[in-house]
This record gives sequence, C-alpha cells and structure tokens, in this order.
Amino acid sequence: MAVTSSPPAPEKTREETSPKKPVPPVEPPHGDTSETSYYAKVASRYRTAKYLTVFLLVLLLLGGLVMGSGNITYANFVYLLRDLDVVFDAVGGTDADSLHYSTAEDRQYVAYRDGLALVSHDGVQIYNSGGKRTLEDDPDYSDPRAVASDRYLLTYDRNGGGYTLYNSLSAVYRDTLDYPIHGAAISDSGYYAVISETREYTSAVLLYNKNCKPVNRYLKDKYVIDVAISDDGDRIAIVSVSSSQGDYLAEFQLCEPGADSAIATLSIPGVFPMAVRFFSDNSFAVLCDAAIYFYSDSGELLKELDFADAAPERFALEGKYAALVFPANVMGTESRICIFDGAGNALTEAVVEGGAQAVTVTEDAAWLMTERLLFRVAPDGKVTSVSYGGGAKAILAVEEDVLICTPASARRCRATDLSGQEAEK
Repeated sequence: MAVTSSPPAPEKTREETSPKKPVPPVEPPHGDTSETSYYAKVASRYRTAKYLTVFLLVLLLLGGLVMGSGNITYANFVYLLRDLDVVFDAVGGTDADSLHYSTAEDRQYVAYRDGLALVSHDGVQIYNSGGKRTLEDDPDYSDPRAVASDRYLLTYDRNGGGYTLYNSLSAVYRDTLDYPIHGAAISDSGYYAVISETREYTSAVLLYNKNCKPVNRYLKDKYVIDVAISDDGDRIAIVSVSSSQGDYLAEFQLCEPGADSAIATLSIPGVFPMAVRFFSDNSFAVLCDAAIYFYSDSGELLKELDFADAAPERFALEGKYAALVFPANVMGTESRICIFDGAGNALTEAVVEGGAQAVTVTEDAAWLMTERLLFRVAPDGKVTSVSYGGGAKAILAVEEDVLICTPASARRCRATDLSGQEAEK
C-alpha cells in the first residue's frame, strides 16, 4: 500500500520574521526648527513690505490723478513720448541704399534725422535711414512747406495760419496763428521760429522753445525775408528789407533768445537780402543779391565778398562750410563752385561740367548735381564725380552721404561710390 506524505511547510522570509524598524522623522532643511521659524518671519516681513509699497503706489497715483487731472491729456501724453523715436534710432540698423514711394506733384524733399521727409498736398511722409516709413499724416494745408532739424520736422501752410511739429513717429504739436505764415526756421536745440505779421506791423517773428512755449516776438515795420537759429539755440538772426529813397535798405539783426534787446543791428543800403544761415560755431553768413557777408557770433563783420556779375544760382551752408555756385560760361554748360569757411576765407574753387541743378554741404565736402552728373568737391580741392542718370529733383545731405531724390525713389550715394575721376579745377 502506497504511503503519501504532506509537502513541507515553506520557510518564512527574513522580512516576515524580522521586526520593522521605526522610521525617523524628516529633519528640516537646515536641521534646526529655529532656523525655519527665522526664515518664515523674514518672508512675512518682506511680504508685508511688498503690500505696503503697492498700497503707497496706489495712493500716489490716486493723488496725482486728483491733483493733476487737468494736465492728463492725450496731447501731453504724445508730448511726453515726442522723443521716443530717438530710442529707436539709437538701437542701430544699417542704412538703406534706396527707398521707394509714390509720386506726387510739387513735392518738397527734406532731410530729417538721416532719413527723408516728403511734403506735398497729399500729406507728410517720413522715412528713417533704414528705408522704413515711420509716419504718414495729412494736415490738409493748401501750400505746405517744411524745415527740419535733428529734433523735429516743422511743416506749415504758407500764407495760411497752421503749422505742425513732427517727430519720426507722430505729430507732437499743432497750432493755428491769427495771421498768415510766410516762412519758418528750426534748430537742433528744438527752438523754432515762424515768420508772420500783425495788425500793426508788417512782419513778426515768433520764437518758441523746445516745449513749444513762446520766447520772443520780434516786430518789424519791414519785410522779413529769412530767419535762422543756431544749432545750440543761443542765437537767432533775422534779415529784413525796406525801401529808402527809392532803393533797398537791408537790416541784419542778431539776438539772443529770451533777451529784451538785440546783440547787434546792422543796416546796409542798396542790397537785397536773400538768406541767412549759421555755421557750427555760431558765426553766420547773409547772402544778398550783390554780396555775401560773414559775421561772428557777436555780430562783427568778418568779411564781405562782392559778386562780380550776379548772385549765385545755388547756395548751401551747413556745419563749417558755405558753397556758392555760379554759371561758368554764357551758355550755362559749365558751373563754378566756390567753398568758404565760416570766416569767409576761400578754401577752393572748381569748374565742372553741366548746369547746376542743386547743391548741398555735408560734414566734409560740397556736393553739386548737374543734369546727369553728381560732383563731390572737397575743401582741399579734390573733385570726383559719378553719373546718376538724370531726372533727380533734389540732393540732401545725410551726415557724410547724400540722398539723390527722384519722383519715385531716393538713392544713397557715398563718397566711395564716386569714380575718383578728377574734374577740371
């Protein structure tokens, strides 16, 4: 008979037989409960300080809203941001070789902040140096005109009463005068002047500071022809003309903005003033039909240069140099350009091919545009040229370069773009 037996019982594992050890409590991060309490108190204090700061800020804002509610306007907000575009300019970026725009009749081309401003009956357009359009506006002027500085573009309605100040992004100030505007000037300092008139006086020059606040009113019983303001805003020059015994009597007046009396007032019979411009050292020049006069910043005559035959066809003054362009022959097929420094000293003279279409002055040279050629004339006498194809309406100085403006586009031309071919001197 078979005998069966039961299987042996399994052995108990060590885990089942060994007693479990107690798990110790988790220690604080630094191993000390007193440290945890300390950091909790510090965090609570910082949290309280944060809420207190927010509460005080809210009180300050509410107080400002209550006490200054009359000054919180859209116009003041725009004025606060009037130079925001300077930040964008400072960020950098490459200068565009060309920019394109729609054509328009009777357009004025103005250099503004190393870019271009277009002013016409269609409105105002501003392009930065990178070729991007940053502003488009239509002030609805019947005869729009513009002047520019490194700070603002000033547009006005000639023989109308309205004017507008722009930066690269927006219109920052608009105003309408009681009498027609006949001209304007603007400075890198932000000072600007408007030539108008009054009921009692033939002409009135209204000077404003960079905050668009009136500084002076210069009232004249003569016709003001032109006005200029130095780059630093320390000088303003006004040229006017009247009739005396059947002949012209020109008046040149030099003033300090904010002062009650003029620095110098000069009267010259027998000449008709055409333009006045400041040099970078605050000396200035007055162009007349028979001569050009160079004055110091105190109004002292430095030099008078009489014209042999007629007044120059083109005139430009910027920075350190003045450039005068005369026809070099009777047929007008050649032009003679003369460059002077701020004291009236002749630096160089050159004869180039073609009749003068436009002239401008950069930091280191004069540029003359004829029918198909663009010439660069350096103060040391070096003359180089390049063909641009013709059809240009203006050349504008942008630092050491120029913009050649046609009805539909503008092209940047650098000194290195010129062929290096010497023109006849």
